[in-house]
Parts: sequence; C-alpha cells; structure tokens
Amino acid sequence: MPLSPEQATRRQAAVAAVLGRVIVTYMVSVVLATLTILVFVTHLRDGPGRGELVAGTIALLAANVALTVAAVRGRYLLASVGVFLVGTLAVVGYAQAVFLDAQVHLLIIGLLFSTFVFLGPEQDGARLVTGMFGLAAFLYVEFGISPDDVLFPLDPDSVEPAQTFVRLGMAVHVATDVALMQYRFAASRQTLLGVARFAELRATTDEMTGLSNRRPVMDRLTEWFEGGEGGYTVALVDVDQFKAVNDDLGHDCGDALIRDVAETMRRVFRESDLVSRWGGDEFLVLMPGLRREDASEVLERLRREVRGAERACEGRQMVATVSIGAAICVPGQTPDEVITAADKALYRAKESGRDRVVVLEGEAFVDASH
Repeated sequence: MPLSPEQATRRQAAVAAVLGRVIVTYMVSVVLATLTILVFVTHLRDGPGRGELVAGTIALLAANVALTVAAVRGRYLLASVGVFLVGTLAVVGYAQAVFLDAQVHLLIIGLLFSTFVFLGPEQDGARLVTGMFGLAAFLYVEFGISPDDVLFPLDPDSVEPAQTFVRLGMAVHVATDVALMQYRFAASRQTLLGVARFAELRATTDEMTGLSNRRPVMDRLTEWFEGGEGGYTVALVDVDQFKAVNDDLGHDCGDALIRDVAETMRRVFRESDLVSRWGGDEFLVLMPGLRREDASEVLERLRREVRGAERACEGRQMVATVSIGAAICVPGQTPDEVITAADKALYRAKESGRDRVVVLEGEAFVDASH
C-alpha cells in the first residue's frame, strides 16, 4: 500500500509505541527479578560483605524502579541504555559475590542483545558504547574473577538450579529479542515499500485528478509497439472552451471542472483502459481490444455524460462539453503516429463545431456523434 511521508511517519511512531510498551514490560520484569534477588541475598548467611550486598541490591532495585518510571514516561533511550549499564554492573557484582559458578555473566549477552533491539537505527553512538561496555564486563567476569574471590559461593546442590535459571533467562531474552527484531524488520520493510510505492505513484499520477500522467501511457504504448500489437484505440478528449471557464468563473472552478470530467471518465471506461491527463484540459485514453464501433459507442457515451451533468460553481451553473478525437492503431504504427492521428481527429471534431466524437480509421474520418 502506498504511504505518504506523513503516513510513513505515523507508522514509524506506531512501531515505536509498540516497542515502548515492550520496554515498559521488560523493565517491570527486571524490577521483579531484582526483588527476587533481594529476597535471596537477605537469606544468605552472615559474613563479611553481606550487608554491602544487601544494600547494593536495594540500590539496584531503586535504580530499576527509577528506570521503569522513565520508560513509562516515554524516555525509552534512557531506560534501554540505563537498564543495560546498571544490569551489567549488577551482574559483575553478583558474579563476584555469589553467582560465578552459575555463569551469571551470560546474562550480559542477553542484556546487550535486548538493548541493541530497543535502540533505534539512528542511535549508533549508544549502540557502540553499550557494545564495548558489555564486552569488557563479560571478559572481566570470564577471565578476571577467580572462584576463590567469591564471597558467598553457591553450595554444590544450588549450582545446577542456578545455571538452569540463567539459561532460562538467556532463552527468554533471545526468543523475545528475535521476535522483536523480526517485527521491526517487517515493519521497516513494509514502510519502505509503501514509501517507494508512493513515490512511484507520484511520478506516474496527475496530482489534481488522480489519473495517470504521460509516463505510463508512453510506457504502455512502447510495450505494445515493441510487441507488434495493433488494434487498440487512442482517444484524445478536450474540454471545449475551457479558457472561457477559467476567465469567467475563475481557476478554482476550472480545476473543479477538470476533476469532474476525470471522475466521469473513470466511470465510463473499463479497468483495462488507461485513462490519463495529457495536460491542461486534455485527456488521453488507451483502449485495447475494441472494434471501431465499440470504441465509438464508449466515447459517445462519455460525450453525452459530460454534456448532461449538472454542475455549479460560485453560485453559477457550469455547462461543459468535450470534443473527442480517436484513432485505431494498425500494426507497424509507432506510438507517435497513432497519437498524431488521434490529434488530427480531435482537430476535425473541433473544426466541426465541438461536442463531437470523430474516429480516424485508416485514412477516413468517421463522425461517431449522433
């Protein structure tokens, strides 16, 4: 679906809102996990460093609550980077105090992965800082902390459950982050395709009427010519005495008339026909696979509907008619030759008194109006 720049901006905002809700949910889960850790450390045996560990966990809880409030208030960058930095420091501290044997430092990878997903594509600086910080912290725990340095080492029966908890935490991180990455990728791809489609439509569409402009007409004519196709009809439709409408009623009324004629043409012609605004008050229609009689009938219907429509502008009635010239292509004719032939037929319609349909078949002009 085509997306204008405004629509693309709204879609990006919607994606950011979804990620914002995920960040808030993530922060709430971090607060709950910190509460669990607080309960755990308060039940550790007394010993040197236990008071500091409890106090540090309380401080961690307060920091995570503050970051959750920031996320709720829409400060997603602060929450994303903050929870990573605070969480990474906490993992290093808990590895040195209790959980080294549980390989708790693997959670740094999960924290880093989540932060990378939450950060926007324009936040390369934050991504670089968090990446280097996370790598340094992981390497420090992996190679810089000895089991002999741990203050409250886990008893052998607790190591395996703790490792399972860490693995589950990693699995949740990875599954969630992969899903979010896929969501962001799919949303970004749809947005880019929509913007590209909008740009393509702008390049091939007349802004006032929404009809095609010259470009798709010439592309189709060239395609038919290169394929050796003939038998199609080119019709030029010109609004009679359009300058007088602009002079008497103003350009706004003239524009309204052009849009009204365009809407009538949409109703009259088939989906397989290509209706375009050729320029100013002139339209061009490509009609494939029609006999002269059928083309004449359709064009005559258009002429009657334009003439019979009731219009008003600036409190005044606005009567309009169109002159139509058409030419039927024979194999071997170039697009320019067919358009020139249709233009000759249009000139004959104008010369014959306007409000007429003239079809050029071979070298003969046929007046289809009746």
